[in-house]
Amino acid sequence: MVAALHLSRSLLWGNGGWMVWNLMLALVPAVLSVVLFRRGTRRTALWWTGVAAFVLFLPNAPYVLTDVIHFVADVRRAPSTASIVFVIVPVYAVFAMVAFGAYVVSLVNMGRYLRSIGWGRWVEAIEVATHAACAVGIWLGRFPHVNSWDLVGRPALIAAELGHAFTHRVPLVVMAMTFVIVAAFYAVAKALVTALTRTDATSAR
Repeated sequence: MVAALHLSRSLLWGNGGWMVWNLMLALVPAVLSVVLFRRGTRRTALWWTGVAAFVLFLPNAPYVLTDVIHFVADVRRAPSTASIVFVIVPVYAVFAMVAFGAYVVSLVNMGRYLRSIGWGRWVEAIEVATHAACAVGIWLGRFPHVNSWDLVGRPALIAAELGHAFTHRVPLVVMAMTFVIVAAFYAVAKALVTALTRTDATSAR
């Protein structure tokens, strides 16, 4: 018990900073989706500015899937199997579920809005395009360490990094793999949300 508490304190002390920061960035698009994609919302200049911010910050939500590199490192340093099972795995599981859950919420809200304005037949295609764009964003964040706001502050850097990524094999392979992983996780999460929603609706009747 004492060892578990000590490991929990060490884990939170060592990882708390980047975990909190990444969670905050992941939650930004979810919050924006609630504000922007309400039925009947007027598409003003301010609304489009919010949509641009939504697009820029959205890759931060699935980005947490790449934080598995920290998980592996923590597992290797763990003093026992029990500490892995009862401390490290739960901490990372909650972290990943909250952050990726923000991604699911963001896209579900966007999809509902698109259906409300008559774009229902395009929702799945837009979701696929979003996964692809996020795969590119995740690459930019994990490897060249580019931030969402660099698109505004340093567009030349973004252009250079994209030029490199789309003309070299390794970045293309990594982005393709990231796309598949993000799309698969989203499909499972969306199916669970849909099933739970239907169950609640049935129970309400």
